[in-house]
Amino acid sequence: GINFFFPEHLANHSAHLKINISQINLSDSSFFLSGTENIRLRYNQNNIVFRFTAINLQGSKNIQYRFKLDGYDKEWQKGIDVREARYSLLPSGNYTFNLMASADGINWINAANAVNLKVIPPLWQKFWFIFTASAILLTIGLALILKRNRKIKLQKEQLETERAINYFGSSMSEHQTEENILWDVAKNCIGRLQFEDCVIYIMDNEKNVLIQKAAHGPKNKKLYEILSPIEIKPGQGIVGSV
Repeated sequence: GINFFFPEHLANHSAHLKINISQINLSDSSFFLSGTENIRLRYNQNNIVFRFTAINLQGSKNIQYRFKLDGYDKEWQKGIDVREARYSLLPSGNYTFNLMASADGINWINAANAVNLKVIPPLWQKFWFIFTASAILLTIGLALILKRNRKIKLQKEQLETERAINYFGSSMSEHQTEENILWDVAKNCIGRLQFEDCVIYIMDNEKNVLIQKAAHGPKNKKLYEILSPIEIKPGQGIVGSV
């Protein structure tokens, strides 16, 4: 028999591309994909290769690809006859790998699947760890500052005390009477220590009482004079630090 046909009568249907992300390769393992996948990786599994294919019944040469890793790439990456996309040292975070292909560079077809990827941050990048470490460092810093301030304050107090003692020692020779010495100690020596009030008592052994002899402070308006001096028995009538 004889077969014949008219070429002008043949239907010319364009073949559609079949695009698929088929595989993910890591440094120590591989994942074969059948559909859209959600993959979690450790922070040190951040060197990744996406492998993909586009099937065209009219031929798979010169197929153009566009791919983008959302969350990392700012623009679409392009290539002709490429079959893979490589990413190195991905930071911790969430990503989505999208793929498109075209046989003519005009009509683009999306891949049948996508890959949702999460690179888990290391322990020291997690919020609770950062918060805890920051709180500890802040506490240590505050403790060091307080310790330093206490040390500085103690040194100032010691310096003031030494100055007061040196002043008292040098002024002893200038005053001839006990009364003058006591008033000078109350006004100048103890005043240098920034006390609000100061009263100096002398022990009267015969009466067994403490007798006010000199005073310094807002209550004592007149110099070398104590208004209504009192006598106190030892161990009684004293409030505060002596």
